[in-house]
Amino acid sequence: MALCYEAVNSYDRALDAYKMAFRAAPDKPLIPMNAARLRLKMGDAAKAVSNIDLAMEKAMKNGQGEEVRKAVRRDPAFAPLIADNNTRKALGIGSAEDGEMVADLGARGEELRDAVRDTAPKPVAPAQDPAVLEKIAQGNVEFKFRRYLSAVQAYNEALAIDQERMTLGAPQTSQVYEKIGMAYNKLGSSDVAIRSLQKSLQQNPMNPSAHYQIAIAYAMSGKTAVALNALGEAFKSCAGPNDIRRFVMQAKTDVEFEAVRDLPGFRSTIAQYSDRVALK
Repeated sequence: MALCYEAVNSYDRALDAYKMAFRAAPDKPLIPMNAARLRLKMGDAAKAVSNIDLAMEKAMKNGQGEEVRKAVRRDPAFAPLIADNNTRKALGIGSAEDGEMVADLGARGEELRDAVRDTAPKPVAPAQDPAVLEKIAQGNVEFKFRRYLSAVQAYNEALAIDQERMTLGAPQTSQVYEKIGMAYNKLGSSDVAIRSLQKSLQQNPMNPSAHYQIAIAYAMSGKTAVALNALGEAFKSCAGPNDIRRFVMQAKTDVEFEAVRDLPGFRSTIAQYSDRVALK
């Protein structure tokens, strides 16, 4: 209900819905985190910080602090919280992570930062553009409610604005193109989806979700060999066993793979990666 009210700019009703949701589920930190995002959109930075403090208090109590931070960085809808100095500090995200709102680097990213700690610092990423972030957030809401054409329009508008302002990093741009590809997959437009997903992989070749979505698109187009190859690339790009486990389970259940699920190539690929994460 809160997301619906927010989508039609009925912010006060959205806040009331978030409050009711939190009363019903007080241990879910992403509820006050979403309220914080809305508070910031309404121009109330102080209450946004207060909501973040509440969310992080609940997350830390449940041992989910780092998981919640990763969720915030991964979802472009929360990008305004990272772009704002006060809310970013409340999240406990350092300035070195500016511009990485959707980059879930995982263990490999931490190792890479450790390896280059003695080198010259990189230039600070440009500040996030509110107009771009607003369009991305709008696209996410449209996608969530299965209004895929509207989502594609919002994402394309975000990319068009960013062409002039150049504030999105490669991981963010990759995810926007990925969401466009996902939307076209949902609409059954595989060829258009493939073009968007290829652009996503040009920005971030190690994006496992984009590889997985392009595998779906090829499978829906009847290009089984290419689909299986793309599925293998999705597994290879995973940052760790949790990602592998998630994509294995999705590949076993997503209806788009029904046409290839009985092929020896599909079974051998799934078996190979199932063994790595001890899936039965």
